[in-house]
Amino acid sequence: METKFFVGQKCRSIQLGDCEVIEINKDRCHVLCANKDGARRVYALDGKYFGFDIAPSLYPAESFPFEPFKERMMEVSNNEVYWEERKVIGVFKGFFIAENKFDAANYPVFRKYAREIASEPSQDEIRQQIIELTKKLK
Repeated sequence: METKFFVGQKCRSIQLGDCEVIEINKDRCHVLCANKDGARRVYALDGKYFGFDIAPSLYPAESFPFEPFKERMMEVSNNEVYWEERKVIGVFKGFFIAENKFDAANYPVFRKYAREIASEPSQDEIRQQIIELTKKLK
């Protein structure tokens, strides 16, 4: 299997963020990358984190396909019925990438929908709404 990566190449991955290729082993079919914090991950020669992945997780830095996104806690769902709070770390081809709190390897999950977490109104906001509604009823 051929690879588009080379040792010393600046890359980006879902798991590591900005990273660099530090080793390529064609016999074992893997690319080893490390980020500035020293965290390391192994990818297949085509950039997939696991061989059965649909899309790669590792890309050359200049061709990273993920949309700019500010990481934050959001509610995510695949059906707009069941929502769960997860840290959303990016968007890829219309899907939201969320941290998987149940996977020790931090393998991300993809969700079709995401929304901001609704905050509870303050007492002053509730009073103001009551005043406005009372005025409309008169």
